[in-house]
Amino acid sequence: MVKWTFLLSFPLLFLAGKSPSPVPPTEWLTLEEAAERLKTEKRPVLIDLYTDWCGWCKVMDRKTYSHDLVSEYLRSHFYAVKVNAEVRNPIVWEGKTYGFNEQFKTHEFAIYLTGGQLAYPTTIILPPASREPQAMAGYMEPGQLEAFLKFFGEGHYGNVSFEAFKKTVLEDYRIALMSREVSLLGRREVLTGKAKFGIFGDGKEIPQVALA
Repeated sequence: MVKWTFLLSFPLLFLAGKSPSPVPPTEWLTLEEAAERLKTEKRPVLIDLYTDWCGWCKVMDRKTYSHDLVSEYLRSHFYAVKVNAEVRNPIVWEGKTYGFNEQFKTHEFAIYLTGGQLAYPTTIILPPASREPQAMAGYMEPGQLEAFLKFFGEGHYGNVSFEAFKKTVLEDYRIALMSREVSLLGRREVLTGKAKFGIFGDGKEIPQVALA
């Protein structure tokens, strides 16, 4: 199990907007369903590890996993599974059966996923290649979850360091933010009569303004 601890201060964008068309909610599978789908198409498995009493787990459900762009990305790149860390029935994963640990009042599968560092919610990725759990503890906003999802969902894991990936994403964020700021400034200049016309978009374009 690898514990990720440095993403919460990573400024990202998942972003300032909604999907242009209605998006179905996040499709939550059982572990058995995820295992069956892995037989036909290899994808990372995302596990939302929660408990019934965890308040921040409910907030993450309501604000992050219900976000249109998060839901859309999970549907197209992951198999998403919810696991209650305190469920008592046996869990079978990759040929091994895990039971409830009476000493810790926690399921052994949750202990395996987190390496014993239990916290809720915890987001775990099981990459299709290694399947070694990659755990990120704590509540995450959609933008904070973005880097974690894209690093695994777009095949960067195992091919590039996360530090290099962060630099690429942050540069994209910087360009998009700069473009937005310039576009807003340009629109304001046109509306106040200081510019004759403007050509503005919402991508990484260079806004063009014809000054009066």
